Amino acid sequence: FFAFSCPLCSMENQSWIAGKCSPLTSFPEDSNGWFSIRVSEQDAEMEALWIAKVTEDAMALRFAPQPLRDHRAVVLAAVNKDGRALRHASEALQNDKEIVLAAVHSCPDAMACASLELREDPDFAMASIELNSDVLAYLSESLRNDREVVRAAVMQNGSALRHASAAMAEDPAICLAAVESNASALRHTSNSMRETPEVVLAAVRQDGTQLKYASPTLRKLRETALAALSQNPEAFRGIDPELWSDGDFVKEALKIDPGLAKYAKKVCPRLWEDLNFIIDIVNMDGSLLKHASEELRQDRDVVLQAVRQDGTSLEWADPSHKDDVEIVAEALLENEKAGFFADKRTISDLGPRGSLQWEKVLQIKRTPSQVNPKKFAMAKIYSLRTYMVQRVKV
Repeated sequence: FFAFSCPLCSMENQSWIAGKCSPLTSFPEDSNGWFSIRVSEQDAEMEALWIAKVTEDAMALRFAPQPLRDHRAVVLAAVNKDGRALRHASEALQNDKEIVLAAVHSCPDAMACASLELREDPDFAMASIELNSDVLAYLSESLRNDREVVRAAVMQNGSALRHASAAMAEDPAICLAAVESNASALRHTSNSMRETPEVVLAAVRQDGTQLKYASPTLRKLRETALAALSQNPEAFRGIDPELWSDGDFVKEALKIDPGLAKYAKKVCPRLWEDLNFIIDIVNMDGSLLKHASEELRQDRDVVLQAVRQDGTSLEWADPSHKDDVEIVAEALLENEKAGFFADKRTISDLGPRGSLQWEKVLQIKRTPSQVNPKKFAMAKIYSLRTYMVQRVKV
């Protein structure tokens, strides 16, 4: 009888294993310096020992005697723990479909250790892709260029397109299926596909930030940019700067997210000096007055339009307008909190003694249908409260 050296086995285990092995007449040494041993397939105790070892540490399979690397139960236990242990299995088991599928299920990179025969088998390829689409990277070149195999992979996870052949990355149907499955697949498509509106729109409607991978032509296309912004306002970084000089586009973008005004002004400050553009956007959202040029914040008509839409936008008006009776009245009528930004003496003038002044200021400037009775009453109440507080302080 003999004993063999194994770094994972205690001295007691080595002696126990040696006692269970049959004597050999010769000891041919392999390339790793290990002695070939003959282990009886009927030795259930030894099999159980190695199954326990590889179940705890799959890579321990590399220290197993050669006959055990060809033992299905031992290898199956190892690859179920970590598919990468397949590299230490015998060539026969690396060609075993059940063993390889178990390894791929545990770790898709295990396909790299499968036999060439299996990596060229279309049926086996489809079965392994169902477990994990990343195995496409280890299939033969012919299968990575196979339309059905690639379609199956990208439909499970569009990012698998990066493992397909260049021809597949230019196939419209394959690319569309990929981005519909995973928008980030857009970066793995060919340049011609990134210029295809249908493919890019399918991607940005799922993840607007993928617009940055579209062609320069589509990044300056209004339809594509608005679709990306609608999905995620953070997509503004991928939009061509030239598009931010288009007033109509900026208006649509601000409807999606008024917070984009800061970036839009930074890219194209000239647009924010345009009177008609500013009047249009403050009619949509009065708070956008803060992004208007200093000259336009001094414009009475602009400020009046802004406070009618959002009374608190009085905060951003030029100081000269904060004591304008009409502007203050319009602001308070829309939102009583506008009083925090108005001249207090002007508010007092609109107090109880000036209730007729309210009607004079507002009713003349607006038709009865434009005056909200509820807001008008609330403004009067606010004015009365403010006036009384000021009188008490005096």
